[in-house]
Amino acid sequence: GDHAAAMRCHDLEDALGTELALHREIQDLDEELHLSWANGAVYSAAMDRQLDDVLHRWVARTAPFVAVIRRFRKKFGEVEGADAFLRVHRETKAVCDELAEDAAAEGA
Repeated sequence: GDHAAAMRCHDLEDALGTELALHREIQDLDEELHLSWANGAVYSAAMDRQLDDVLHRWVARTAPFVAVIRRFRKKFGEVEGADAFLRVHRETKAVCDELAEDAAAEGA
């Protein structure tokens, strides 16, 4: 019972760490591309949209973690990496929502 639950909490912490690392990689790629465009590389709207799509998919795919974190915090108190994950998820979701609103306003 308790041991299995503790192992599931450990698995969750591992998954959160993996998702944060993946998010950092996406952000780094996004920053590198925007920097290269700012420095004169030919802008690619398609690549820009693809990166936005990758962020949207990351937010959607990791959304279930939010409820799981809440449940595990009630049972165990602290979940390592949860604060960082929740902050990044919230901020990224806000950016994605804003991008979606802009696209809708432009009729895209």
